Amino acid sequence: MDFLLDKNMETEIKKVSADVVGAVNLIMNPTTPEIERRKAHELLEHFKDTSPLCAKCGFFLIARSNPPVIRHCGFQLIENYVKLHWNDINDDEKVRIKNNTMQTLASGTGPVLEEEMCIKDAMSRVVVELAKREWPQHWTSLMEELHNICRLGVFIISFLSLIF
Repeated sequence: MDFLLDKNMETEIKKVSADVVGAVNLIMNPTTPEIERRKAHELLEHFKDTSPLCAKCGFFLIARSNPPVIRHCGFQLIENYVKLHWNDINDDEKVRIKNNTMQTLASGTGPVLEEEMCIKDAMSRVVVELAKREWPQHWTSLMEELHNICRLGVFIISFLSLIF
């Protein structure tokens, strides 16, 4: 994760991420009572809509060491943050989000036959949301970056087919 975090921020992101993981696990557990599931869902939606830590938490959760459902949630957090808050964030944060997304695209995914389709789809939605807001005016290098990433292998080419 490229975000420069002080120790307090890093601790806060880990704590919030643990809360998000707990909410996702409650939502996905078939034995969770409906009222608890609904409460967890409302907490997660409130976090997605209001938290300034949404993207940072999302990048923390998309680590390959996390299970697919958690990684998928991380990508959803990033996508939602871009959709709802892009016009409200500063240029430095926009650049960090774009750089982290491209870095994840280049090296943060598994082999093409092992990576879950839901992860490929979620990642492609983040790239699409960024491109809709930044390309070509504010992200003139997007096509060149995608071209360079294509040289990394088959997964990237198959992934890019989801974008285009």
